[in-house]
This record gives sequence, structure tokens and C-alpha cells, in this order.
Amino acid sequence: MKIPRLLQFPFSVSVLLGCVASCSGDGKDPRYSFEDDIEPVLAKYCYDCHADGMDKGSVVLDDYDHVDQLFADEQLWEGVYHNLEGYLMPPGDEAQPSDEERRKIVAWIQR
Repeated sequence: MKIPRLLQFPFSVSVLLGCVASCSGDGKDPRYSFEDDIEPVLAKYCYDCHADGMDKGSVVLDDYDHVDQLFADEQLWEGVYHNLEGYLMPPGDEAQPSDEERRKIVAWIQR
């Protein structure tokens, strides 16, 4: 289909805006949902020390009124990322997530 020259610029802008809108999304990695993929891993390996009233290392994963506040805490997620990538957390004497579970959380954080 040939687009008339007069409409090429508005058409191009529309396509570009559509691409930007689809890429920006809601800030979550589309491959993983927090509720289905990320939270179960956190519950299994992290919540014993970092939730339900526990705050080892001043890290608390459940002290938010809304999940969007949790997502917005960049400093928290940078720390989680650093500790998972460096195999610093969970501590060596605790159960460890599989490499796939680590990759999943890291990919979700990098969203």
C-alpha cells in the first residue's frame, strides 16, 4: 500500500508512538508476573528473613501499602539484583534458588 506523501509524516509519528507505548508497558518484564513467577521465589527463599516482621539487613519485602510501591523502590531492587547476581543472598547456609529462579528474578528486575 502506498501512503500519500502528505500523510507519511503523521503516519510515521503514529507508528513511532505506538512502538514507544508498547515498549514502555507497565514496567514489568512481560515474560514474568510478580504474583505468579517472582513472589513465590521470594516467599521460598527471602521472606523468612525479610518479611512478616523480619528485617535482616534493614531489607523488608512486605512493608508496602500497595505492590506498586514495592515495584517503585529502586534502591531495594538494586540491592536484590546485586545480591542475587553475586550469590550473596540467600546466605550460604540457607536453601538456594536455582540458577533459573535467579535468572527469572534478575530479568524481572531489569524490566
